[in-house]
Amino acid sequence: APPACTTATSFGGDVTSAVGGTGVALAIGRFDQGVVNDVAVAITTDTVILLGDNLGGFTVSQQLTQPAIAVVTDDFDLTGTRDDLVLITATSAVVRPQKETGGAGVFTDPAQPIDTFTNADAAFGSQFGIGFTDLVIHDDTGNSTYASLAASGTFSKSTTIGAGGDRVVVAGNID
Repeated sequence: APPACTTATSFGGDVTSAVGGTGVALAIGRFDQGVVNDVAVAITTDTVILLGDNLGGFTVSQQLTQPAIAVVTDDFDLTGTRDDLVLITATSAVVRPQKETGGAGVFTDPAQPIDTFTNADAAFGSQFGIGFTDLVIHDDTGNSTYASLAASGTFSKSTTIGAGGDRVVVAGNID
């Protein structure tokens, strides 16, 4: 066999963080004002915010008492450096904005409804337009798109892509 081109890479041991249930969705964002990645984990009864320490460890900062089956994160309200959340259940989607002041990784503003759904089971965000993250949410009727209204942290329903059985695999602003 030829000699190795690089030194072998290995990973450390498992790092676990208790979230109070089985995770069904995960989103990586910046929920404090640092450059360290944090995590939102949806479990069947709650969504848990974990702040990263940049060493592989996470600390629970808040339990939102709001279940979700999908989570999308970005600075939807464009107010600063802390990311907000969109939480999706089988029948609804809501935005959970985060204030730029107060405790890091703490969501105190009430949920803002986006829409209702029939068996929603997937969602993602992407920048389709001019730098704002829009949403695509899949349910039994198809893939519904929601255009970001930028600074307000709200969305406007756009068009439906495909039928109920169709799935969007990749989407983005290609130009």
